[in-house]
Amino acid sequence: MESSLPLFELPDPVAVCVAKQSDFKEKVKLCLCSQQSAGIVKKLNDGIKSISLNFSEDTCDIQMTARDISCGGYCIVVFDNETSFRPRRNLREERRSVRDPIQETIDFARRLHESFEVESCSYSINLDNIRGDKVKEFLKRILVIEYQEVVILGRSLLGEREDWLRSDELSFLLEVIKPEASLVINSCIALDFKHSRPFELYSLTYEDALWVTMDDLKLEINSFELNLTRTNFSCKDLNEFMHYWVESGSDANRYLSIGLREDSSFNHIELLNQIGFASGRSHVGPFYFIKARENGNRKFTFAQLHYDSFLHNVNIKTFEPTSILSANIYEHLQDVEEVRKLRIVKFEVEKLELKYQKTLVEEKCDSEKEKIRKELKIVVQSKKLIECQMDFIRNRWKRIKLCLCSKRSAAVVRQLKPIIEEISFYYSVANCDISVHDRTESRCSFLVEFNTEAPLYVRNVQFEKYYQVPDPIQGTLNLSRRFYETFKVRKCKYHLNVESVEGEHLRSFVNRVLVENYQEISIVGKSSDRVVGESFDDRMNGWIGSEDLSYLLASVKPEHSFTVNSNVATDFKHDNIHKVFIESIHFQPFPVHEVSYEDALWVTLDDLKTKLGSCRYLYLQRTNFTWKDINHFIHCWINQEIDIKGRIDIGIRSDCPFNPEELLDQLSSVSGHMSGRFIDGHCYFVRCRNVGNRKKTIAKLHFDHVFHAIHISFFEATHGLSGLIYNHLEDTVEIKKLNNVKLDVEELEKKYQKTMEEEKSEDEKERIQKELKVFTESKVLIDTRINTLRSQWKPLLLNVYSGLLSLAVDTETTIRGTVTFD
Repeated sequence: MESSLPLFELPDPVAVCVAKQSDFKEKVKLCLCSQQSAGIVKKLNDGIKSISLNFSEDTCDIQMTARDISCGGYCIVVFDNETSFRPRRNLREERRSVRDPIQETIDFARRLHESFEVESCSYSINLDNIRGDKVKEFLKRILVIEYQEVVILGRSLLGEREDWLRSDELSFLLEVIKPEASLVINSCIALDFKHSRPFELYSLTYEDALWVTMDDLKLEINSFELNLTRTNFSCKDLNEFMHYWVESGSDANRYLSIGLREDSSFNHIELLNQIGFASGRSHVGPFYFIKARENGNRKFTFAQLHYDSFLHNVNIKTFEPTSILSANIYEHLQDVEEVRKLRIVKFEVEKLELKYQKTLVEEKCDSEKEKIRKELKIVVQSKKLIECQMDFIRNRWKRIKLCLCSKRSAAVVRQLKPIIEEISFYYSVANCDISVHDRTESRCSFLVEFNTEAPLYVRNVQFEKYYQVPDPIQGTLNLSRRFYETFKVRKCKYHLNVESVEGEHLRSFVNRVLVENYQEISIVGKSSDRVVGESFDDRMNGWIGSEDLSYLLASVKPEHSFTVNSNVATDFKHDNIHKVFIESIHFQPFPVHEVSYEDALWVTLDDLKTKLGSCRYLYLQRTNFTWKDINHFIHCWINQEIDIKGRIDIGIRSDCPFNPEELLDQLSSVSGHMSGRFIDGHCYFVRCRNVGNRKKTIAKLHFDHVFHAIHISFFEATHGLSGLIYNHLEDTVEIKKLNNVKLDVEELEKKYQKTMEEEKSEDEKERIQKELKVFTESKVLIDTRINTLRSQWKPLLLNVYSGLLSLAVDTETTIRGTVTFD
C-alpha cells in the first residue's frame, strides 16, 4: 500500500524543503496540481531554461527544459481532447484528458511563469485544420504569454494550393506578432501575397518565399535576420540586389539568407558582376567580401557572402569594419575600388594622348605644333602620375607575392626583414597548399595551392594563387624554403594527409615533407580493408595502421603538439605512445606538450596509470572508459607516486551518463560551481598523497556535457584557494580516521560493559570500570579533536561572500555556493 506525504498539512518551511528535494518533473507536476502547490514551487526560486508551447486544434502540449539539466531537466505535459486521448509515450511525458486543451495549456503556462524564472518561451502553432477568420480568433486567444519566437506549421506543399496560407491570414500574423520576436513560417504561402512591410520583425524565416520579388527585397528591410529558403532567384537576380545594397543607404538588415532557384547553379562571377570584391577560403568553402558606398551615418558597410552548397542558398552578413580582419579587407576593397577608378581615368587619358599625337602629325604650323607638344607633355605626365599611384596601391600587397615569383624577388623582400606570424603546410599526394597569416602587418592572409589538376573554381588573385604542377609536393617544398629564407616565421603547423600512402611510402613521404621547424603537427589517417567492426565511427577519416602510427610517433619531436584525426586499431600498442609528452621537460625550458587522439578506443587503464609521468596535455576523444574506470584512475593517482603535470581530457563511453556518485566513490572531495570563459558548471576537487617530490597534489574534475568528457586538471596546493581546499581535504581525511578510531573504541566499550554485567567479582568489576573510564576519556579527546578541525573552517566559510565553497564531505558540513577563479 502506497503512502503519500500530506504536503499541504506541513508547515511552509518544511513543505519547501520537501519540494526542494524533488526533481524537475515532480516540481512541474506540483504546478500542474493546483495554485496552492504551485505557490510552494514559487518559493524555491527555480528556473526554466526554455518553454515551448505547441498548439493545434484538439491537442496541445508544453515542453520544458530546466536550467539545471543534471536533475532530470526535461519533461512534457500534453493536454488531449477527451475524444482523442492517448496514453503517454515515455517517462518524461505527463498526459491530461481535458475538455478544452487550449485553455488548460494557457492556464498552465501562466502558472509556470508565476512559479519559475523562465528564460525563454516559444510558440509552435499548427494551422492545418484552422481556416479564415478562425485563424485570427485562434491566434488572439493563444498569444497571451510572453514569448520570443513563434513557429507556424501546417499548410505544407503536400496539400492543395487552396490550403496554402492566404494573404489575409499571413498579413494578420505579421501584424499580431510583436516586432522584437522571431517568426518562422513553415507553411506554403499564396503566390499573390503582397504586403507593404513584409520584413519588419526582428527575425523572419519564410520556408516558402516563391512570392518574394526583387521589388520586395528592395523595400526597407528592418529585420535583423531574414531567411528566405525557397525562392525564384538566380545569381543574376542577386547581383541586382547586391548592386542595390552597395548604392543604397540601408543599414537595418544584418543577416540575409536567400535560397537559389532549384534549377539554377551557383556562379560567383555572375553573382558579383561589376562589383569589386575580395575572396578567401575556409574549410566550408570560399567567402566573398564587398563594401558598400559610404553614405552619411551608414555603419554596416562591409558584407561577407558565402554559398552553402548543402542548402543551396547564399548567406549575406553585414558588419561594421572595425575588427582587424574586416578592417584589413575593407581597406583592401577601398584600394581595389580606387585602382578601378584610376584605370578608367587612365583609359580616358590614353585616348586623349592618342588624339593629341594624331593632331600633332596632321598639324602644319610649327607654333601650333609646339603648343600641342606642351599639352601632350602634360597628358603624359598625368598618365605617369596615375600609374605611380596604382603601383603604390598594388605594392602594399606584393611582399608575399614577390616570394612566389623568383629567388631574386624574394631577396628584395628579405632586405625589409619582414615577419610571418603563422604559416600552415598541408601535404597530400595529389595536392598541397601553404596558408600564410601575416598578422604583424595586419594586412594580409594568403593561400598558395599546388595541384595536379585544374582548379574547380576561379580564384581571387589578391588572396589566392593556384598552380597546376606535376609534383605538388616539390612545388610546395621549394616555396616553403623560399618563405623561410625570406621571412622570420614565428609559428609553423603541418597537416599531413596520409590517405593513400602506407608502409615505406609513408616513411619516405614523411621524411620528404617534414623539413621545416614546426610547433604543431596533425595526421589524417588512411582508408583500409579492415573489418568495420574494429572501430564503429564511420564519420572519421579512415584508418591508420599500427606500424604507420608507431613510425609517426617516433618521428615527432617530444616538445611539439601532435594530433591523430583517424581511427586506430583497438589492439594498437606502442612503447612511445606518449613519448611526445613525457620526460621532455629537460629538453626545453618552456615546452609545449599536447597530444590528441580522436579515436582512443585502444587506450587502457594501464596506459593511463603507467605512461602519464610528465604529461602536459592529453586529449582522448572517443574511449571505452566508464565512470568506474575514471574513479579507479583517480584512486591510483592518489595512492601511487606519479606526478602529473598538466591536464587530461577523456571522453566517456557514450552509453554512460554522468554519474558523480560513481566518479567520487570512496573519495574525499570539495565541490563547487565555477563560471568563466572556458568552464561553466559543477567541479570537484580531490587531493593525493604527498609522497617524495610530488608537486601537483590537487586535482579539479569537471564534466563537459557538450562533449561528454571529463576534464581533469592538476595544480600545486601552494597558496590561495587551492591551498585552502588542500588543507580542508587533509583535515577531512584526519576526521575520517578519527571517526574510525572512535567506532573501534565504542565497540570495545560495549564489549567491556557486557563483560562487566556478566562479571560476579567486585574486584574485577572495579578493574573493568577503570578501563571503561579510559575509553570514555579517549572518546572525549577524539570528539574534541574532530570539533576543533570542524570549527577552524567555520569563520572562513561564514565570511566568504555568497559561499565560495560547497563542502560535500563526511564532516556533516554542507554550504551551497559558487567557486570562482580570477
